Amino acid sequence: MRPTTSTIAIVGALAATVKAQVYCGVNLTLARLDNTINWNAVPYTDDAFAYMANLSLAQGPDPPANATGIDVHSHMVLPWYAVVEPVIAGEPTPPWSTTAHLEFAAEFGKFILVSRINHTVIASSAPGANVYPGNEAATITTARLINLSLAVLTACRPQRFSFFASMPLPYGTAAVTEATYALNTLGASGVALLTNHEGIYLGNAQVTPLFKYLNSRPEAYTIAYVHPNVPYLREGNGATLVVANPTRYIPGLFEFFYETARMLMDLTMSRTLDTYPKVRLIAAHCGGSFASVLDRMLKSTGDANFETLYKGIYASRVWWDSAGPEYPRQVTGIEAYVPQSQLVLGSDYPFAPTVSYAPAFAGLNSDPNVNVTAIRHDNALTLLGPWLRW
Repeated sequence: MRPTTSTIAIVGALAATVKAQVYCGVNLTLARLDNTINWNAVPYTDDAFAYMANLSLAQGPDPPANATGIDVHSHMVLPWYAVVEPVIAGEPTPPWSTTAHLEFAAEFGKFILVSRINHTVIASSAPGANVYPGNEAATITTARLINLSLAVLTACRPQRFSFFASMPLPYGTAAVTEATYALNTLGASGVALLTNHEGIYLGNAQVTPLFKYLNSRPEAYTIAYVHPNVPYLREGNGATLVVANPTRYIPGLFEFFYETARMLMDLTMSRTLDTYPKVRLIAAHCGGSFASVLDRMLKSTGDANFETLYKGIYASRVWWDSAGPEYPRQVTGIEAYVPQSQLVLGSDYPFAPTVSYAPAFAGLNSDPNVNVTAIRHDNALTLLGPWLRW
Protein backbone atom coordinates (compact mmCIF):
# COMPACT_ATOMS: atom_id res chain seq x y z
CA MET A 1 0.00 0.00 0.00
CA ARG A 2 1.37 3.41 -0.95
CA PRO A 3 1.75 5.94 1.91
CA THR A 4 -0.91 8.64 1.97
CA THR A 5 -0.10 12.31 1.50
CA SER A 6 -0.81 12.92 5.19
CA THR A 7 1.55 10.09 6.20
CA ILE A 8 4.32 11.53 4.08
CA ALA A 9 3.76 14.97 5.59
CA ILE A 10 3.92 13.59 9.13
CA VAL A 11 7.14 11.68 8.42
CA GLY A 12 8.63 14.75 6.80
CA ALA A 13 7.73 16.89 9.78
CA LEU A 14 9.27 14.42 12.20
CA ALA A 15 12.45 14.24 10.14
CA ALA A 16 12.68 18.03 10.16
CA THR A 17 12.69 18.14 13.97
CA VAL A 18 16.01 16.31 14.20
CA LYS A 19 19.30 16.66 12.40
CA ALA A 20 19.09 14.29 9.46
CA GLN A 21 21.68 11.54 9.39
CA VAL A 22 22.37 11.01 5.71
CA TYR A 23 25.43 9.03 4.73
CA CYS A 24 26.27 8.83 1.03
CA GLY A 25 22.61 9.20 0.18
CA VAL A 26 21.32 6.68 2.76
CA ASN A 27 18.93 8.60 5.03
CA LEU A 28 19.13 6.85 8.39
CA THR A 29 16.83 9.38 10.03
CA LEU A 30 13.96 8.45 7.72
CA ALA A 31 14.91 4.79 7.96
CA ARG A 32 14.54 4.82 11.73
CA LEU A 33 11.14 6.51 11.49
CA ASP A 34 9.78 3.38 9.81
CA ASN A 35 7.18 2.25 12.32
CA THR A 36 6.74 -1.13 10.62
CA ILE A 37 10.01 -2.12 12.30
CA ASN A 38 10.00 -2.78 16.03
CA TRP A 39 13.33 -1.21 16.87
CA ASN A 40 12.93 -2.24 20.52
CA ALA A 41 12.77 -5.92 19.59
CA VAL A 42 16.58 -6.22 19.89
CA PRO A 43 19.05 -4.65 22.34
CA TYR A 44 21.56 -3.47 19.71
CA THR A 45 19.57 -1.02 17.60
CA ASP A 46 21.33 2.09 18.96
CA ASP A 47 24.76 0.48 18.59
CA ALA A 48 23.95 -0.54 15.02
CA PHE A 49 22.91 2.95 13.96
CA ALA A 50 25.95 4.46 15.67
CA TYR A 51 28.28 2.13 13.78
CA MET A 52 26.71 3.03 10.45
CA ALA A 53 28.25 6.48 10.80
CA ASN A 54 31.67 4.84 11.23
CA LEU A 55 31.12 2.80 8.09
CA SER A 56 30.62 5.99 6.10
CA LEU A 57 34.07 7.24 7.15
CA ALA A 58 36.00 4.00 6.69
CA GLN A 59 39.12 4.13 4.58
CA GLY A 60 41.27 1.53 2.92
CA PRO A 61 43.82 1.11 0.14
CA ASP A 62 42.76 1.38 -3.46
CA PRO A 63 43.27 -1.75 -5.54
CA PRO A 64 46.38 -2.09 -7.71
CA ALA A 65 45.97 -1.06 -11.32
CA ASN A 66 45.83 -4.72 -12.41
CA ALA A 67 43.04 -5.63 -9.98
CA THR A 68 40.06 -7.03 -11.84
CA GLY A 69 38.78 -9.83 -9.59
CA ILE A 70 35.11 -9.86 -8.51
CA ASP A 71 34.57 -11.64 -5.20
CA VAL A 72 30.97 -12.88 -4.84
CA HIS A 73 31.38 -14.72 -1.51
CA SER A 74 32.64 -12.41 1.21
CA HIS A 75 31.32 -11.20 4.55
CA MET A 76 30.84 -8.20 6.80
CA VAL A 77 31.02 -8.79 10.56
CA LEU A 78 29.53 -5.85 12.44
CA PRO A 79 30.85 -5.29 15.98
CA TRP A 80 27.39 -5.32 17.58
CA TYR A 81 26.64 -8.55 15.73
CA ALA A 82 29.85 -10.17 16.99
CA VAL A 83 28.79 -9.37 20.56
CA VAL A 84 25.51 -11.24 20.24
CA GLU A 85 27.04 -13.99 18.05
CA PRO A 86 30.56 -14.50 19.48
CA VAL A 87 30.77 -17.98 17.93
CA ILE A 88 29.66 -18.78 14.38
CA ALA A 89 29.59 -22.34 13.02
CA GLY A 90 31.67 -23.54 15.95
CA GLU A 91 34.48 -21.00 15.69
CA PRO A 92 35.09 -17.60 17.30
CA THR A 93 33.55 -14.84 15.21
CA PRO A 94 36.46 -13.14 13.42
CA PRO A 95 37.18 -9.42 13.62
CA TRP A 96 36.31 -7.32 10.60
CA SER A 97 36.68 -3.74 9.41
CA THR A 98 36.34 -1.99 6.08
CA THR A 99 40.03 -1.14 6.15
CA ALA A 100 41.09 -4.73 6.85
CA HIS A 101 38.80 -6.00 4.11
CA LEU A 102 40.22 -3.60 1.52
CA GLU A 103 43.75 -4.49 2.62
CA PHE A 104 42.93 -8.15 2.07
CA ALA A 105 41.57 -7.37 -1.40
CA ALA A 106 44.68 -5.38 -2.31
CA GLU A 107 46.95 -8.17 -1.09
CA PHE A 108 44.98 -10.92 -2.77
CA GLY A 109 47.66 -11.10 -5.44
CA LYS A 110 49.99 -12.92 -3.09
CA PHE A 111 47.58 -15.84 -3.36
CA ILE A 112 46.55 -15.62 -7.02
CA LEU A 113 48.75 -13.28 -8.97
CA VAL A 114 46.32 -12.61 -11.78
CA SER A 115 43.35 -11.86 -9.55
CA ARG A 116 43.68 -9.08 -7.05
CA ILE A 117 40.15 -8.13 -6.04
CA ASN A 118 38.70 -4.95 -7.44
CA HIS A 119 35.08 -5.41 -6.35
CA THR A 120 33.42 -7.40 -3.58
CA VAL A 121 29.77 -8.38 -3.24
CA ILE A 122 29.44 -8.56 0.51
CA ALA A 123 26.83 -10.25 2.72
CA SER A 124 26.26 -11.36 6.28
CA SER A 125 27.31 -14.92 7.06
CA ALA A 126 25.29 -17.49 9.02
CA PRO A 127 23.15 -17.19 11.07
CA GLY A 128 22.21 -13.99 9.22
CA ALA A 129 19.17 -12.32 10.72
CA ASN A 130 18.26 -15.40 12.79
CA VAL A 131 19.91 -14.25 16.00
CA TYR A 132 16.79 -14.92 18.08
CA PRO A 133 15.17 -18.07 16.65
CA GLY A 134 11.40 -18.07 16.87
CA ASN A 135 11.21 -14.30 17.39
CA GLU A 136 9.79 -12.80 14.20
CA ALA A 137 10.06 -9.17 15.31
CA ALA A 138 13.72 -9.56 16.30
CA THR A 139 14.51 -11.31 13.02
CA ILE A 140 12.86 -8.56 10.98
CA THR A 141 14.71 -5.83 12.91
CA THR A 142 18.07 -7.61 12.67
CA ALA A 143 17.68 -8.03 8.91
CA ARG A 144 16.91 -4.33 8.52
CA LEU A 145 19.91 -3.28 10.64
CA ILE A 146 22.24 -5.53 8.65
CA ASN A 147 20.89 -4.22 5.35
CA LEU A 148 21.08 -0.57 6.33
CA SER A 149 24.70 -1.14 7.39
CA LEU A 150 25.50 -2.83 4.09
CA ALA A 151 23.76 -0.02 2.21
CA VAL A 152 25.86 2.68 3.92
CA LEU A 153 29.12 0.81 3.29
CA THR A 154 28.38 0.17 -0.37
CA ALA A 155 26.94 3.63 -1.05
CA CYS A 156 30.09 5.22 0.38
CA ARG A 157 32.48 2.86 -1.45
CA PRO A 158 30.52 1.95 -4.60
CA GLN A 159 33.63 1.19 -6.64
CA ARG A 160 34.68 -1.45 -4.13
CA PHE A 161 31.51 -2.99 -2.66
CA SER A 162 28.03 -4.16 -3.59
CA PHE A 163 25.81 -6.27 -1.33
CA PHE A 164 23.32 -9.10 -1.01
CA ALA A 165 20.55 -8.27 1.45
CA SER A 166 19.77 -10.47 4.46
CA MET A 167 16.25 -11.89 4.59
CA PRO A 168 14.10 -12.38 7.72
CA LEU A 169 13.16 -15.94 6.82
CA PRO A 170 11.44 -18.25 7.67
CA TYR A 171 8.83 -15.47 7.83
CA GLY A 172 7.76 -15.36 4.19
CA THR A 173 5.66 -12.22 4.16
CA ALA A 174 8.29 -10.28 6.10
CA ALA A 175 10.95 -11.50 3.67
CA VAL A 176 8.97 -10.12 0.72
CA THR A 177 8.73 -6.75 2.48
CA GLU A 178 12.45 -6.67 3.22
CA ALA A 179 13.42 -7.81 -0.27
CA THR A 180 11.29 -5.05 -1.78
CA TYR A 181 12.90 -2.42 0.45
CA ALA A 182 16.46 -3.71 -0.04
CA LEU A 183 16.23 -4.06 -3.81
CA ASN A 184 14.17 -0.95 -4.57
CA THR A 185 15.38 1.51 -1.93
CA LEU A 186 18.78 0.37 -0.64
CA GLY A 187 20.24 -0.78 -3.95
CA ALA A 188 21.00 -4.40 -3.08
CA SER A 189 22.39 -6.55 -5.89
CA GLY A 190 20.29 -9.51 -4.77
CA VAL A 191 19.17 -11.33 -1.66
CA ALA A 192 21.24 -13.44 0.72
CA LEU A 193 19.62 -16.66 1.89
CA LEU A 194 20.81 -19.46 4.16
CA THR A 195 20.55 -23.13 3.26
CA ASN A 196 18.08 -23.36 6.12
CA HIS A 197 16.48 -20.71 8.28
CA GLU A 198 15.73 -22.12 11.73
CA GLY A 199 15.52 -25.61 10.22
CA ILE A 200 13.28 -24.54 7.33
CA TYR A 201 14.88 -25.31 3.95
CA LEU A 202 14.32 -23.16 0.89
CA GLY A 203 11.88 -25.50 -0.83
CA ASN A 204 9.49 -25.22 2.11
CA ALA A 205 6.12 -23.53 1.54
CA GLN A 206 7.06 -20.89 4.12
CA VAL A 207 9.71 -19.60 1.72
CA THR A 208 7.50 -19.74 -1.37
CA PRO A 209 6.22 -16.13 -1.04
CA LEU A 210 9.78 -14.85 -1.40
CA PHE A 211 10.57 -16.95 -4.48
CA LYS A 212 7.24 -15.95 -5.99
CA TYR A 213 8.04 -12.27 -5.41
CA LEU A 214 11.59 -12.51 -6.79
CA ASN A 215 10.25 -14.25 -9.87
CA SER A 216 7.63 -11.53 -10.38
CA ARG A 217 10.02 -8.57 -10.40
CA PRO A 218 10.32 -6.63 -13.67
CA GLU A 219 14.03 -7.28 -14.15
CA ALA A 220 15.15 -10.12 -16.40
CA TYR A 221 16.13 -12.05 -13.26
CA THR A 222 16.91 -11.62 -9.57
CA ILE A 223 19.93 -13.11 -7.79
CA ALA A 224 19.69 -15.25 -4.65
CA TYR A 225 23.05 -15.97 -3.03
CA VAL A 226 22.83 -18.95 -0.67
CA HIS A 227 25.23 -19.46 2.23
CA PRO A 228 25.43 -22.63 4.31
CA ASN A 229 24.00 -22.59 7.82
CA VAL A 230 24.38 -24.93 10.77
CA PRO A 231 21.86 -27.78 10.32
CA TYR A 232 18.95 -27.85 12.78
CA LEU A 233 16.21 -30.27 13.76
CA ARG A 234 12.86 -29.23 15.21
CA GLU A 235 11.78 -31.21 18.24
CA GLY A 236 8.35 -31.83 19.71
CA ASN A 237 5.80 -29.52 18.15
CA GLY A 238 8.54 -27.71 16.26
CA ALA A 239 9.11 -25.04 18.89
CA THR A 240 12.55 -26.32 19.94
CA LEU A 241 15.56 -26.09 17.64
CA VAL A 242 18.44 -28.50 18.12
CA VAL A 243 21.80 -28.25 16.36
CA ALA A 244 21.97 -31.39 14.21
CA ASN A 245 25.73 -31.78 13.93
CA PRO A 246 26.36 -35.53 14.34
CA THR A 247 30.12 -35.29 14.88
CA ARG A 248 32.41 -33.57 17.35
CA TYR A 249 33.85 -31.42 14.56
CA ILE A 250 32.78 -27.83 13.96
CA PRO A 251 29.87 -27.45 11.48
CA GLY A 252 31.83 -25.11 9.23
CA LEU A 253 34.38 -27.84 8.51
CA PHE A 254 32.08 -30.54 7.10
CA GLU A 255 28.39 -29.81 7.63
CA PHE A 256 28.43 -26.65 5.51
CA PHE A 257 29.24 -28.79 2.46
CA TYR A 258 26.40 -31.19 3.21
CA GLU A 259 24.07 -28.28 3.90
CA THR A 260 24.54 -26.88 0.40
CA ALA A 261 23.77 -30.32 -1.01
CA ARG A 262 20.60 -30.54 1.13
CA MET A 263 19.50 -27.10 -0.03
CA LEU A 264 19.98 -27.90 -3.71
CA MET A 265 18.24 -31.25 -3.31
CA ASP A 266 15.31 -29.53 -1.59
CA LEU A 267 14.98 -26.84 -4.28
CA THR A 268 15.10 -29.59 -6.91
CA MET A 269 12.65 -32.10 -5.43
CA SER A 270 10.21 -29.33 -4.46
CA ARG A 271 10.33 -28.09 -8.09
CA THR A 272 11.17 -24.59 -6.82
CA LEU A 273 13.88 -23.90 -9.39
CA ASP A 274 11.75 -24.68 -12.43
CA THR A 275 8.62 -23.08 -10.93
CA TYR A 276 10.46 -19.75 -10.52
CA PRO A 277 12.75 -19.53 -13.56
CA LYS A 278 13.65 -15.84 -13.09
CA VAL A 279 15.62 -16.55 -9.91
CA ARG A 280 19.37 -17.03 -10.41
CA LEU A 281 21.16 -18.90 -7.63
CA ILE A 282 24.75 -18.65 -6.38
CA ALA A 283 25.72 -21.86 -4.56
CA ALA A 284 28.66 -21.70 -2.16
CA HIS A 285 31.83 -23.79 -2.23
CA CYS A 286 31.20 -25.16 -5.75
CA GLY A 287 28.04 -26.80 -4.42
CA GLY A 288 29.71 -28.52 -1.50
CA SER A 289 29.02 -32.26 -1.70
CA PHE A 290 26.15 -31.88 -4.18
CA ALA A 291 28.01 -33.24 -7.20
CA SER A 292 28.55 -36.57 -5.45
CA VAL A 293 24.81 -37.14 -4.93
CA LEU A 294 23.34 -35.31 -7.92
CA ASP A 295 22.91 -38.33 -10.21
CA ARG A 296 21.67 -40.54 -7.37
CA MET A 297 18.95 -37.97 -6.60
CA LEU A 298 17.79 -37.32 -10.16
CA LYS A 299 17.89 -40.91 -11.39
CA SER A 300 15.95 -42.09 -8.34
CA THR A 301 12.89 -40.31 -9.75
CA GLY A 302 12.81 -42.53 -12.83
CA ASP A 303 11.85 -39.44 -14.84
CA ALA A 304 14.30 -38.81 -17.67
CA ASN A 305 12.65 -35.52 -18.59
CA PHE A 306 12.97 -34.26 -15.01
CA GLU A 307 16.65 -35.25 -14.97
CA THR A 308 17.31 -33.43 -18.23
CA LEU A 309 15.41 -30.34 -17.08
CA TYR A 310 17.32 -30.00 -13.82
CA LYS A 311 20.73 -30.72 -15.24
CA GLY A 312 19.97 -27.91 -17.66
CA ILE A 313 19.04 -25.61 -14.76
CA TYR A 314 22.25 -26.39 -12.87
CA ALA A 315 24.21 -25.57 -16.03
CA SER A 316 22.49 -22.28 -16.82
CA ARG A 317 20.69 -20.75 -13.83
CA VAL A 318 23.00 -21.68 -10.94
CA TRP A 319 26.46 -20.20 -10.41
CA TRP A 320 29.03 -22.00 -8.27
CA ASP A 321 31.50 -19.98 -6.18
CA SER A 322 35.03 -21.00 -5.30
CA ALA A 323 35.13 -20.04 -1.60
CA GLY A 324 37.55 -22.50 -0.01
CA PRO A 325 40.15 -24.85 -1.52
CA GLU A 326 37.96 -26.01 -4.41
CA TYR A 327 40.66 -25.94 -7.09
CA PRO A 328 42.08 -27.91 -8.76
CA ARG A 329 40.32 -31.08 -7.54
CA GLN A 330 36.96 -30.56 -5.85
CA VAL A 331 35.70 -28.37 -8.68
CA THR A 332 35.97 -31.31 -11.09
CA GLY A 333 32.88 -32.81 -9.46
CA ILE A 334 30.53 -29.99 -10.43
CA GLU A 335 32.41 -29.41 -13.71
CA ALA A 336 31.09 -32.80 -14.85
CA TYR A 337 27.65 -31.16 -14.96
CA VAL A 338 28.12 -27.44 -15.64
CA PRO A 339 30.20 -25.34 -18.05
CA GLN A 340 32.98 -23.11 -16.75
CA SER A 341 30.82 -20.09 -17.55
CA GLN A 342 28.93 -20.89 -14.30
CA LEU A 343 32.02 -20.76 -12.04
CA VAL A 344 32.72 -17.57 -10.06
CA LEU A 345 35.29 -16.36 -7.55
CA GLY A 346 34.75 -16.36 -3.78
CA SER A 347 37.17 -15.68 -0.92
CA ASP A 348 35.01 -16.33 2.19
CA TYR A 349 36.85 -13.46 3.90
CA PRO A 350 37.14 -13.14 6.90
CA PHE A 351 35.80 -16.59 7.87
CA ALA A 352 38.16 -18.89 5.96
CA PRO A 353 41.16 -19.99 8.04
CA THR A 354 44.08 -17.71 7.25
CA VAL A 355 46.24 -20.67 6.30
CA SER A 356 43.72 -21.73 3.65
CA TYR A 357 43.85 -18.67 1.40
CA ALA A 358 47.24 -19.40 -0.16
CA PRO A 359 46.58 -23.03 -1.16
CA ALA A 360 42.99 -22.27 -2.17
CA PHE A 361 43.84 -19.59 -4.69
CA ALA A 362 47.17 -21.04 -5.72
CA GLY A 363 45.10 -24.05 -6.75
CA LEU A 364 42.92 -21.90 -8.97
CA ASN A 365 45.88 -20.02 -10.41
CA SER A 366 47.72 -23.22 -11.31
CA ASP A 367 44.78 -25.25 -12.62
CA PRO A 368 45.55 -25.82 -16.31
CA ASN A 369 42.01 -26.92 -17.05
CA VAL A 370 40.17 -23.68 -16.23
CA ASN A 371 39.91 -20.21 -17.70
CA VAL A 372 41.10 -18.22 -14.70
CA THR A 373 40.17 -14.88 -16.28
CA ALA A 374 36.58 -15.99 -16.73
CA ILE A 375 36.30 -17.31 -13.17
CA ARG A 376 37.90 -14.32 -11.47
CA HIS A 377 35.97 -11.68 -13.44
CA ASP A 378 34.07 -12.39 -16.65
CA ASN A 379 31.48 -14.85 -15.36
CA ALA A 380 30.57 -12.73 -12.35
CA LEU A 381 30.30 -9.65 -14.54
CA THR A 382 27.92 -11.49 -16.87
CA LEU A 383 25.71 -12.47 -13.91
CA LEU A 384 25.98 -9.36 -11.75
CA GLY A 385 26.97 -6.57 -14.08
CA PRO A 386 23.65 -4.67 -14.16
CA TRP A 387 23.33 -4.84 -10.36
CA LEU A 388 26.82 -3.93 -9.18
CA ARG A 389 27.18 -0.60 -7.36
CA TRP A 390 29.96 0.63 -9.63
